[in-house]
Amino acid sequence: MVYIILLNKKLNLIIFYISKKEIEKSKIFMHENFCVANIILCKICDQPIMKSEYDEHMTEHEEEKNNEKEINANNIIKDLESKNYNY
Repeated sequence: MVYIILLNKKLNLIIFYISKKEIEKSKIFMHENFCVANIILCKICDQPIMKSEYDEHMTEHEEEKNNEKEINANNIIKDLESKNYNY
């Protein structure tokens, strides 16, 4: 599995693919075990989310999507009203 990017050879820092955090090279295996067990990447925003908070996070995305739909619908209604359409 390819999951690290060497950031600085002197500091031995890497970015872990799940948490997207800089981790000391010597601690990567401990960090990987924690992340694999507890973190999931959001399929929408690609941010690392605790597995226990994933449902709530997805609900927030759904609410944002619904708010955008409501705003678009309101804009269409305003546009129609401004043109004096009878609907």
